[in-house]
Amino acid sequence: MLVSMILAVAAATGMPDGTRLINNRACYTIFATTHSGDRPIGETFQTVDRVHQRGKAIWQITVHQRLNDGTFDMRDAFALDGATLLPLRLTTTLNQKPHAQLVYRKGRITGFRIDRTGVKHRIDQPLSGPTWDGNLFGLTFATLPLSRGAYFRLPYFQYDHGFGVFTVAVTGSKKIRTPGGIVDAWVLDAAANSAQRLVYFIEKGNRRELGYRFSRGSQRIGGLCHGLN
Repeated sequence: MLVSMILAVAAATGMPDGTRLINNRACYTIFATTHSGDRPIGETFQTVDRVHQRGKAIWQITVHQRLNDGTFDMRDAFALDGATLLPLRLTTTLNQKPHAQLVYRKGRITGFRIDRTGVKHRIDQPLSGPTWDGNLFGLTFATLPLSRGAYFRLPYFQYDHGFGVFTVAVTGSKKIRTPGGIVDAWVLDAAANSAQRLVYFIEKGNRRELGYRFSRGSQRIGGLCHGLN
């Protein structure tokens, strides 16, 4: 009943619809913007898999990022509701060590995060309504009912910063070169807060995340991703 109610609200207001995703594996190259041009500084490997657990459809998504020859290595593993993309679990490692863990259940978020000094902080927050995970940007945006001129606001929770609202505006379309050829993409202006604005590129046909750019760099589909999983 709850899922059907959320889906009904999604149809009316433009919330994520997990059925828009496809199983996928992709490597991306991360670039830093410098005075002499874009310089590659790392890679991101992303996996998207639809599975069934106890008869329920779930998206298992991993985002594994490595920068500066491995001096920074972060891996997020998400379990999300297959229909609504609402989060069920998040497990994050930083340089192969536990960094954060969240469980979304019965109107609460519980878990922990570890700060820069190594101190472990307990997380226990009530939820007042549908709330998406603040660590998953592009794929969350990809499941919205994207169309020219559309605008969305999505509440989220992020373990370091707490509650916030994603804003997403569809500003146009563009042809993007991918390893498989040139595809049509939606261009999104997105933000998690006023100081963090990004331009995302989402494939129109199958809603793959193709990359993003911001003032200091970009991420583009294509790369090798050796050792990332």
